[in-house]
Amino acid sequence: MERLYEAAQALALAEARRWMDGRLAQLAPLSGRSLSLATRSGIIAAVIDDWICDNWALALACGEACAAARAGRLSAAHAQWTDLWQRFWASAAGHLAMDGAADTLALFFDGESSQHVLRWNRALDRALLDETATALLSFLEEGEMHPSPVREAYAGRAEGEYADRSDGAEVPADGLDEAAVEILSTQGLSALTFRAVARRAGTTLGSAAYHFGSKARMMRRAFDHLYRSSAEQPVLAGQASPAELLQVTVGALVDERQPVLRAFDEIILYICRGDEHAPLRGVIRGYRDPAATRVLESLLGRPGQVPPALAAAFSSICRGLDHSSIAIGSVAMRETGMAVLAQFRGE
Repeated sequence: MERLYEAAQALALAEARRWMDGRLAQLAPLSGRSLSLATRSGIIAAVIDDWICDNWALALACGEACAAARAGRLSAAHAQWTDLWQRFWASAAGHLAMDGAADTLALFFDGESSQHVLRWNRALDRALLDETATALLSFLEEGEMHPSPVREAYAGRAEGEYADRSDGAEVPADGLDEAAVEILSTQGLSALTFRAVARRAGTTLGSAAYHFGSKARMMRRAFDHLYRSSAEQPVLAGQASPAELLQVTVGALVDERQPVLRAFDEIILYICRGDEHAPLRGVIRGYRDPAATRVLESLLGRPGQVPPALAAAFSSICRGLDHSSIAIGSVAMRETGMAVLAQFRGE
């Protein structure tokens, strides 16, 4: 099985290299030309969208390689994917006259593309991607806080559609939710079953099944509680200076394997594999990361003023840093992480 996995990954990597070479050839004529911010952000979004739409199976293979490496298995493929994309964005940044932003773009691409595999609403998926890329460049290059009408509309419609298809109103959190969070964060999505949650909570299988109603709702509730608990940690609650918070954030991403990021990646891969949990795709894709939002607000010294699109771009970069550190190691990625995230630190 390991040899089969390695062979499949080698084939996927070879096909990805051909695709990357083709895209770089298409971008080459832009070298040396003056490009507007809107043009460059549009090209960045188009590359991500083309990668996912043209090569959805390859994108899933890339995600599977990261998940395997995170679990301590067969890490060579993930390292090769990471190296490929770093090289790609180093070249692409040169064509776009953004040489100094190569690391930022590579991390943003990693985190954003790992979510864009969720196919929910084709027009809104692409609009959300465009808005997020524009928010990132507008802030980094012009210091502007780009509005987020698409993300707000996207999240609202996705949540509404999910609520329409769910079976009943949400039940207040209790010990069953906490048990689900513990299993998801320590053992992963594959271990999250009604029986396992009931056993951890010390109750009956019937109670767990009645409380959650479906596997999709159990995943969603556990995921949501895990994210919210991460946002409530003291260091994220305004008790650290921006400089201290930057150090802590980078350290947490490159030195530790964050349970919430593992859960996010596993849930995305799981609901991509079939239509059973299709209503969750838009909810997860448009999710407002409370932990990343609070960190960014604290770094900028602007509580309550960070638009969702910019928080989403920052969150994608953090995910990219987490993924890359699995492949490259914390020592090498710490300097990169400090340099990239320092761009979001207020004066």
